[in-house]
Amino acid sequence: MHPETHTEAHPETLTEMVPASASGLSTETPAPLTNGTIITATNAFNLGIFGVSPWGSASQFYDPTAYWIWSVPTAATAAPAGTVTFANQYYNSSNFTIPAVLHILADNNAVVVLNGVIVGTAAGGWTTPSYTQLPLSLTPGNNSISIVATNAGGPAGLCAALISGVNKSVLLHTDNTWTLPSAPVQLSGTNSFKLGTFGVRPWGSTSNFADPTASWIWNTPTAASSAPAGSVTFANQYYNSSNSIIPAVLHILADNNATISVNGISVGTATAGWATTSYTKLPVNLTAGNNLFSIVVTNAGGPAGLCASLMSSNNSVLLHTDSTWISTPAPVQLTGTPVFNLGNFGMLPWGSTSKFADTTASWIWNTTTAAQNAPAGSVTFVNQYYNSSNNTISATLHILADDSATIFVNGTNIGTATAGWAITSYTQLPVNLTPGSNLISIVATNASGPAGLCASLISSSNSVLLHTDATWLSK
Repeated sequence: MHPETHTEAHPETLTEMVPASASGLSTETPAPLTNGTIITATNAFNLGIFGVSPWGSASQFYDPTAYWIWSVPTAATAAPAGTVTFANQYYNSSNFTIPAVLHILADNNAVVVLNGVIVGTAAGGWTTPSYTQLPLSLTPGNNSISIVATNAGGPAGLCAALISGVNKSVLLHTDNTWTLPSAPVQLSGTNSFKLGTFGVRPWGSTSNFADPTASWIWNTPTAASSAPAGSVTFANQYYNSSNSIIPAVLHILADNNATISVNGISVGTATAGWATTSYTKLPVNLTAGNNLFSIVVTNAGGPAGLCASLMSSNNSVLLHTDSTWISTPAPVQLTGTPVFNLGNFGMLPWGSTSKFADTTASWIWNTTTAAQNAPAGSVTFVNQYYNSSNNTISATLHILADDSATIFVNGTNIGTATAGWAITSYTQLPVNLTPGSNLISIVATNASGPAGLCASLISSSNSVLLHTDATWLSK
């Protein structure tokens, strides 16, 4: 029988601890389920485990025991077009943050919200081995996970697994314990600064914007004068409590440009607009339930701002920019060539003399035979750690390099490393991981002979946040 309410989540996965062998911390007794928040709502339907038709197993999904789920039992054949929100939680009973990765397949699209913060999106993924994997930080206590999934028509489904970043165990995956809440997703984070209503300098009122009560906003209070170059994501939602689609138009001005997504689906772009009467107006269909708006705005330099208004077909203002919008640094889209995993720490020719803090880290390079010989020269290796909390995380980068390396975090040179594998005293660099994406770039140089890089980013509580493996890219 399909359950009507849900009062517990995976009992076997709610209390995963970082093992002492990986973290250097003692194992604690798991906290009882009553320490978690009870989620009560209608439950999702299991459509079948990974591999079920029509999605198949081409993606080589990490957790083949995860289920495809949806809000109706016939969704593997057909489901209504629209948006469905799925919710669950992971209870971290430790006193430290656990790094994890959310593996996700979505038919058709999904937005992932962790503890009220939009941490990423997913689209498709079941037809190729390359699908969406989102790094997450699971803070002590309850970690609420909401996935707002959208079906464009035809079959609909969601398949996801939360995997420990320490021991690769399954912490939580999609099944019929996931609920279908009828209330809006609760967003949290840093509220935007209101720079002034439409017409404020330096943008003025030339555009005759449709909603003069909308505010210009940014993530710094002095952005009307000047703001750092770069991208900022602004998020909010409109909850459609009816059972019908509401047609609307998003009016938008952006200094300098913006990319707009609704429920993880790109609906268009906008550039400037405040100096002319012809500005960007994007049609939007608001499905029943949550409609999550994510606007990534890029400032080229100088003043920065966003002014937007969502208006119905009868010109009523449904939502507009003000201080209720949440701002976060935009995720970095990494490019490069996948590296080669040469082997785990301890392999020849480097051995295990250094007593490296993370024995699960791999030696990597951009050629398969680098452990024997590689061309002299420098190679840049890149990856990122996404801090999904609202606080800066203190960490240490442990690093071995054959022969040397220069390390950058978010574009700032934080230090260098030379060798280290033959002695117990190797390079350890302090790193502050700010909220949002933290880009790690390591320029490693080989003088001759074997070449390799072995590194691990470890939190102050000795959790492995990120380490060298085949997910790194080389340039």
